[in-house]
Amino acid sequence: LKGCVRYLAGTKHAALFIRPRDPLGVIGGLGDSDWFSEETARKSCSGGVLLLANALVSTYSRTQASDALSSCEAELYAMGSISKGSMFLSTFLQEHGLMTAAQVPTI
Repeated sequence: LKGCVRYLAGTKHAALFIRPRDPLGVIGGLGDSDWFSEETARKSCSGGVLLLANALVSTYSRTQASDALSSCEAELYAMGSISKGSMFLSTFLQEHGLMTAAQVPTI
């Protein structure tokens, strides 16, 4: 906890800037997976980023909960995580009045 507070105090000048010319409704995501990255556990690893108006808002990296039988299946699980994150982000923006239902991107 002490390290977290120290980090926040040292980075209080940092901010996320979204330029006014970028439409807020543009939500993007990139994801990838590594099939069978943990041979002992037989699990795949996936990671990704979420972008809002070309600004990075979220990253993740985790071991997949399900056993993927192929690299294609592992990629599908990774894309599912990106889709889930983008749906959460669009719902969050709608609930806070920053995006209308007409602006919500379709997947």
